Amino acid sequence: MRILFFVAGQDGVGYYRMLLPSKMIQKLGLAYTFMNPFDPTGKPWKDKKLQKERDSWYNFEQDKNGDPVATNVFAKVLGDPKKPNFDAVIFQRADVATMFSMAMCIRDIYKIPVIQETDDYVFAIPGTNPAIQSYKDKPTEHRANGEDPLTIARMSLGNYDGYIVSTPFLKQFYDNYAKTYLCPNSIDLSKRKQTPKKKHKDFRIMFSSSATHWDNLKFLMPVIEKFLKKYPDATFYQYDAFPNFLKSKRVKLMKWVHPDNYWKYIQSLSPDVCLAPLSDVLFNRAKSNLRLLEYWTGGKNAVIASPVEPYKNTIVDGKNGLLAKSHDEWFEKLEYLYNNPKVRERLGMEGYATVRKDFNLEKNARKWTDAVKSIIDSYDPNSEPPKQYQPF
Repeated sequence: MRILFFVAGQDGVGYYRMLLPSKMIQKLGLAYTFMNPFDPTGKPWKDKKLQKERDSWYNFEQDKNGDPVATNVFAKVLGDPKKPNFDAVIFQRADVATMFSMAMCIRDIYKIPVIQETDDYVFAIPGTNPAIQSYKDKPTEHRANGEDPLTIARMSLGNYDGYIVSTPFLKQFYDNYAKTYLCPNSIDLSKRKQTPKKKHKDFRIMFSSSATHWDNLKFLMPVIEKFLKKYPDATFYQYDAFPNFLKSKRVKLMKWVHPDNYWKYIQSLSPDVCLAPLSDVLFNRAKSNLRLLEYWTGGKNAVIASPVEPYKNTIVDGKNGLLAKSHDEWFEKLEYLYNNPKVRERLGMEGYATVRKDFNLEKNARKWTDAVKSIIDSYDPNSEPPKQYQPF
C-alpha cells in the first residue's frame, strides 16, 4: 500500500497529524509513505533548491477558466493517471479553494480515493479564538475569489472518500458524510527519553499553550495571583505569546520551540504541576488531549485539567491527574499538590503510563493504515460524486 500525505499547515498540527504518523508507518513497514516538504518554523530554508520544491507544492497553475490544475510537481509525484504511484492521498485540513479543488481533480483524474484528515471542529470556532476571523460566515460580496475557509469546509462534507479524525466527537460528526476513522494523537515514545526531574528551590506551575488559548489563561489568573501571594516560593510559567497579566517577576515567559524539541523544553523547565484549563464550548469538546500527552511525556508531570470532553475522557480524577472546574477547585487542588510531592510523582507516573498504553504511536500507527486500507477496499472510482454539501 502506498500513501501520499499532503500537509497543508506548516505548523504543529501538520507535525502531529501528518509528519509523525507518516514516519512511523514507514518505520514499521506498514506501508510506503511520501509527504510534501514540511517545516513548522515557516522560515526560508537554507537549501534554496528544497525551498523552491516546498513552495511548488502550494503554487497552483490555472486553466483558461481560472480553476486550479495539477502542477508539475504533483504530476511527477503521482505519475501516470492510468497507473498512479499511490493508492490513496490524505489531505490535511483542505479548507482553501485551491486545495479542495486539487483533491477533487486527483480523485477525478487518477481514480484513487482522496481522504481528508481533520483535527478541529471548524464549524463552531469561539469568538475568543483568532481563527474566527477566517472561519465565520461572510456576506457574498466580502468573499475574495472564493477563499472562504468556512464555505470550503462545508463543501468538503461528503465530497471525500473518507475521513481520518483525532477525537470521538469529530468521528460522530463526520460519520454523517462518509466513512470516518478515529486515529488519536499519539506520541513516538522511542524519541522521548525520560530523565529524573531537576531539583530547584521554587515550586513551578506551567500553562503551556498557543496564543489561541488566551481566554483559558485569563480564567487562571485569579487562581495564580492568589497562589503566588500565599506561597512566595511559587513561580508561574506561560508562553511569551501572552501578556504578563500579573506583571510579576515570578511569572516566567516561555519561548516557542520546534515541535521536535517541545517535550524536551518542558522537561528542561522541570515543572512541578502542569495546568490544562479549557472552557466548555462546542469547539473545545471536539479538541484532543494532546496537551496532556505533551505534559506527561515532557517529564512525567502531574496535571490539573478542566472536566471538558478531551480531558475528562483521558483523566481518571485522582489516578493519573486531577480535574477542577471552579476557581476554588483549581486553587484547592493546586495547593493539595503543592503540599504532597509524592502524589505529584504518582500522578505523573500514571499519566505517562496512560500514554504508553493508549497513545503510543508505535501501537496506533496501524490505525492509520487500517483506515486507509478500508477506504481503498470500498472505493468505487465510477461512483457518482455526492451532493456538494448540506447547509447547516
